[in-house]
Formats: sequence, structure tokens, C-alpha cells
Amino acid sequence: MSVRTWNYSNQRSFYGLLIGALITLAYALIWILERPPKAPMDRYIGFILGVEAVQFMSWSLVLATVLPFLETAFGGLDRQAI
Repeated sequence: MSVRTWNYSNQRSFYGLLIGALITLAYALIWILERPPKAPMDRYIGFILGVEAVQFMSWSLVLATVLPFLETAFGGLDRQAI
């Protein structure tokens, strides 16, 4: 069995992954900073996790469209589906 290694020498574009990670982190940060003062923490964590789950589901639906500009943003279809 061989171990798969990633070849980064072909100048693939990874700005799609970077944009997705930044949007996810920014959205969580906004929810944390805008927490109402009297909101119970356990319920608020549940809200944050629920919103992030909806965001990931939306992100997967966008990636499933296999649009050409998304293919270039993620460096190919094989990288887009990961």
C-alpha cells in the first residue's frame, strides 16, 4: 500500500479554500462578539454550532454545482470535492 503525497509544484490555486476558511471563522467570530449579555452560554453555543452547520451545508451545495470558476479557485475538481 502506498501513501498518497500531495504535489504542490504544479502551482494549484488554493484561494477558494482560504476564502471558505475565512468566511467560516469570521461568521463564528461575529456570533461570539455579538452575544447578548443575558444569553445562557450553553444555549448560545448551540446556536453558533447550528449556524455553522447550516453554513457548511450551504457551502457544500455551492461546491456541488461544479462551476468552472470554483474549479479554478480550488485547483481542480479533485481538490474541490475534498
